Amino acid sequence: MKGMVIYLKHSSLRPYYANTIGLLAFESLIKDNIYFNKGTHGLLNDYSTTFHTLEKNIKARKYGGVYITDFDILKQFLNAPGCVRSERLRYQCDQREFDENYNEEVAGSTLNFIMTEYNNRLNEFINNEQQQYEIDYTNRENFRKTYETILSQPFLAFHNKIIHDIAGHAMIYNELGKEFLINNLFKYERITFYVHIGSSILLFLSFNILFLRQIRNQLRIVDFLINILFLIPMEAYQSSSNLKNFIEHGKLN
Repeated sequence: MKGMVIYLKHSSLRPYYANTIGLLAFESLIKDNIYFNKGTHGLLNDYSTTFHTLEKNIKARKYGGVYITDFDILKQFLNAPGCVRSERLRYQCDQREFDENYNEEVAGSTLNFIMTEYNNRLNEFINNEQQQYEIDYTNRENFRKTYETILSQPFLAFHNKIIHDIAGHAMIYNELGKEFLINNLFKYERITFYVHIGSSILLFLSFNILFLRQIRNQLRIVDFLINILFLIPMEAYQSSSNLKNFIEHGKLN
């Protein structure tokens, strides 16, 4: 269970880093040092490196010592699972628009294949010099056209579509993982409850067998001795120093 929690935690970072990379990639195409920091390209490289390392470590089982293939509840996503979405986001499957880069085969592939494809296109984007665009913020029509031109850049166009598939996988993994963990938690709670009851009963029986009987025997002996003492006449008690010493101190001499 611990391994699953660690795996799901790091798997959930995939859409987070991918979204950040998409935003930085968009900013890197804008030729503007007033609204966008000059260090955008550096940040993009840093996040890309972290993203590559995360994916590499996930596949190498460095997080919890497990991978998706180790969980029966997730094995259904290992062979072309199709459109993967949680129930409330199933409508996105019908809204997907395919093109030569983002096709149905890629969109319906395993998360492993999707991440490999995404990383390859990201490397291509970073390693090749990209055209930058100036935006005229005073002209609405010019702003709109430039904005649409930037979004049509191959990597960004691919990113803005595939990101929903990455998030869909991560989200459904978390939902199934949470359900599995909760069911196991209830299972262990029941086991703990029954073990507690069994232990309590066993403890009671053990106490009754090993100690309570002995205590009862000792009480009967004490009661018997008390009855004997009350049968001794006071004259005999007063006249015999040995008897008096035995009764008061438990010694004959």
